[in-house]
Amino acid sequence: MTRLRRALVAIITSLGLVGAAIVAPSAAIAADGDVIEGRVTVSHTSITVNPYAEAPVTVKVPGCGRDVYVELWDEGKWREKSSLFLYDPATSDECLTTSEAVDLNEIANDYTAFPAGTYKIRFRTDSESDYYGPEYDYVTYTKAYSPTVTLKVRKGKTSFSGWPTGTWYVKKGADMKPLKIRVGWPGVDNPVELQERVSKRWEWVGDKYATYPDVMTSTITAQSLYTSATLRLKVVGDGYVTGGVTEPLTLKVGNAPDVKASVSKSSQVYGKAPAKLTVSVSSRVSGTATVYSGSTKVGTAKITKGKGSLTLSKKLKVGSHSLSVRFTPSKGSTFKRTLGPTISFTVKAK
Repeated sequence: MTRLRRALVAIITSLGLVGAAIVAPSAAIAADGDVIEGRVTVSHTSITVNPYAEAPVTVKVPGCGRDVYVELWDEGKWREKSSLFLYDPATSDECLTTSEAVDLNEIANDYTAFPAGTYKIRFRTDSESDYYGPEYDYVTYTKAYSPTVTLKVRKGKTSFSGWPTGTWYVKKGADMKPLKIRVGWPGVDNPVELQERVSKRWEWVGDKYATYPDVMTSTITAQSLYTSATLRLKVVGDGYVTGGVTEPLTLKVGNAPDVKASVSKSSQVYGKAPAKLTVSVSSRVSGTATVYSGSTKVGTAKITKGKGSLTLSKKLKVGSHSLSVRFTPSKGSTFKRTLGPTISFTVKAK
């Protein structure tokens, strides 16, 4: 609509002469509307992620709202996988563009993660007519495609955070302390907890007389162990994660003390005041408590008459940690070395 036409509409409106045909544009007005070349732009055209990470890309289209279709290059042709509606709720008098961030790792694959591999994705809008601005100017946008986005998904490497080895003792009828099993990705600082997709592929390898936990969870507890057992945990590799097997863990029923631990705060800031980890052992047993983050030794605490503590390092790596405690009694003790608890702890960036 030209400025002259808009001025005439304003004059007629002030005189109270506006009829229904002006309020609701007729076919004649629609025919007079402009044809605007459609366009779809993306913020970047190459993304590399792990299967469970977000793969965000910002999509921009002309106008205040458009239907956008997501297409995946599959078996030699572009196939429509999903659709979304981009809408600008803060519409101005002349809404020129609308943009929205979408997660390619979900929206183009029916809301599940991609397995490892390389994918090509593009966005499409079809020819569409719509009103434009408060004066009801009618425009038509032509069909358009975005540039092709290359999504590279890297397979994860299985790691077993906090998994102990050797021979450890548990009290008869007691539970093994929880162990967090995690998966890390090359180039990703923080490990990612096993998702349900991966956890369904866990397998226990061990003594058939032992009572095993529900392996559908990422926290493992050997329940009601009344007999000795040697256990390993196996993760079967697939398109999302490589396979892996833990070292053997032998659990024996014996004279094991209860070991408890706590931290003075649930998180600390890297390089700032660190948290204090306190350990208590039943029956006032003395010895040494060793604390691990995954397979990395964090520090030791001398336990005297069942009590001890250590101050965590200011330079503990930024991210989530599963701090596991392993207690070894003093030489000559009638008690045996024991698995203590696992504590979730976070180190925040400055």
